[in-house]
Amino acid sequence: MDSASREQGIALLHVYIQSALKGDKKAYSEILGKLSQLRANDSQEILIILQVLQQNVALIDISQHESWLKQIFFSNFWECPAKVATEISSFGTSLASANSRALEPTLDQLVRNFTPGLNLLKKAGEGGELTEQDLLARKEHVLQLVHASLQKVLQLVPTANSMLLQVLLTKFPHKLHEKRLHALYLENIFRLVESEVGKPLRDDVLLEVVNRLLQVDVDMRWEDIQSLELQEEEHQQRLKQAERDQKGSVVSINGDEDDDDVEALFEMEEMVQQVEAAGGAQRCAFVPSYCLTQPCPRTSGDSDYGHQMQRSLLHLHRWTSKWRPHLGTWIAAQLSHALGG
Repeated sequence: MDSASREQGIALLHVYIQSALKGDKKAYSEILGKLSQLRANDSQEILIILQVLQQNVALIDISQHESWLKQIFFSNFWECPAKVATEISSFGTSLASANSRALEPTLDQLVRNFTPGLNLLKKAGEGGELTEQDLLARKEHVLQLVHASLQKVLQLVPTANSMLLQVLLTKFPHKLHEKRLHALYLENIFRLVESEVGKPLRDDVLLEVVNRLLQVDVDMRWEDIQSLELQEEEHQQRLKQAERDQKGSVVSINGDEDDDDVEALFEMEEMVQQVEAAGGAQRCAFVPSYCLTQPCPRTSGDSDYGHQMQRSLLHLHRWTSKWRPHLGTWIAAQLSHALGG
């Protein structure tokens, strides 16, 4: 198809979509059928449809065009072709800035794509259409897309912070979900609040992270720990085998492998020594000021809660010390205080 024919086709599709937006039921139904193929179709037609919709966000009614929007907003970026995911995120950003009613579903979709989701991870581990290696290969593109879109929404809609906080809190993985989901979600939530536009969310996010870890700690049984360790060992063995098969290096979806408890404690002790040598917990951009003056409970007086806090802080330290060293330093200092240091 030459350039002139392509431009003519785009113009006709533009008119057709506008007709559907204005009430043409036949056109609406046909476009809906196209949108239902977003997960597996990256044809030029699909991309143009999304681009034309973005150009006509002023005509979109959240209630009247709900079935279209469901197909778009419930798309999983980890499953969609990269070009389709990019167009979907651009459409959502434009719609959210033009229509306040679209803000929540836009934020919901972006935060939901912090992780591939439990079902997709399970399917990948069981030899589904997408393998774990496929998800690893898509990770960087998806997360760059998600965070760029979130930053743009927060810049265009300054009042979106309060709604985003609620979405972040409701989208936390369930306490019984596997560790990879928790680790990846934490990685993304910290990445968000460490950005300039995420500053207003920092205090509330840190409180919620510790609270969630306490919930995990309270329900944790020794049998669960052994089962999780076995699952993690099997997962790491599969990754190593894939590395050997491909003769290349593969980065785990949740970052570096966790050290065992003894190694983590040694790392923590070294960090505590660094903090003490520097004269106490170091103030950094991420850590809220009140956290530096409100240490966690010591074990005396409230032994059960204190023990839970110790273990939860250790979990949080292990998850963050390698990829967020400043936060890990503060956690180590808090844990030292909880232990009576």
